[in-house]
Amino acid sequence: MKNTARIANVTPDFEAFFARQREDYGQSLRRRIGEIVERWEQYTAKGRRADALELLTRMAHSLAGSAGVFGFDEIGRAARVLEHQLDALPAARAENEMLVEATLAALRALAGTLH
Repeated sequence: MKNTARIANVTPDFEAFFARQREDYGQSLRRRIGEIVERWEQYTAKGRRADALELLTRMAHSLAGSAGVFGFDEIGRAARVLEHQLDALPAARAENEMLVEATLAALRALAGTLH
């Protein structure tokens, strides 16, 4: 799941720093995914407000970008799909909500594989 490719011309100090950052980020992923799931549940239970959808979309966007930076490519791809699904949600709500639920289930499953 992690991309462990090395970058040329990186000092050992930076590599150690980045490895610690990657580890810290990896430990936060379950919580971050859980927060997105929780916000989705609140969104669907409390009237589907536009501001709540906007926050969810930003959270998915942030997860998609940061996961890729730290080498959690599968989670990043799933979060990017979720972001696009959330963007499209107002156009065809019922169909898109089912897609969002499936993508959230995939993110939960990926979070369960983290060490």
